[in-house]
Amino acid sequence: MWHMLLMCLPLIALGLWSLLSGGGAGALIAGLLCAGMMLFMHGNMGSRHKH
Repeated sequence: MWHMLLMCLPLIALGLWSLLSGGGAGALIAGLLCAGMMLFMHGNMGSRHKH
């Protein structure tokens, strides 16, 4: 799960850079949505599996 969240970090970093340089928050929102979607999917799918 953590390696998938790490894949969202470059997008979040790009969004922060874009926001701080005056480019807007579009990439930051997309990066946060990416991380949130990963957490949501792993949280819901992981609770149903019995290993």
